[in-house]
Amino acid sequence: MELNNFYKTELSPKEIFNSMKENIFDFSSNINSINPKYLYLRSKLLNIIREISAKMCFKSQTYFLSIYYLDILFTNKKNKTLDLNYNITALTCLLLSAKYCENDPIVPALKYFTKIYNKIIGIRNSISVNDLFYSEVLVIKLLNHKLNYYTI
Repeated sequence: MELNNFYKTELSPKEIFNSMKENIFDFSSNINSINPKYLYLRSKLLNIIREISAKMCFKSQTYFLSIYYLDILFTNKKNKTLDLNYNITALTCLLLSAKYCENDPIVPALKYFTKIYNKIIGIRNSISVNDLFYSEVLVIKLLNHKLNYYTI
């Protein structure tokens, strides 16, 4: 192997930045369609996600990607008419980001997500594994099966 080839990368930085530009959601075109109830509940939802993420020892990238998913869902014009449960949707976004980001070959099962969530929220707002499962399918469809987004 020649010594000159050691500094070359497999992908050029321009290609990487161009692919990053394609993998961002354009929030500016949807700024007027933000759900006001979501804006009101956003800080509470972020605290719930952060607490669950910390208890499951997830990376910070997982936490930020779940917030990104939430923001995409509740700022998208198409989803404005849907009546989504905010807490279940937030937990689902954390679940999906964990499946996408975590390097662990075995992401915790749905029952562990619901168990920690129910312990934090309380019995009156508890969710079942089936609720989380159906919400996972719905969120994947609402995100158009696109889970690859770049976060800060």
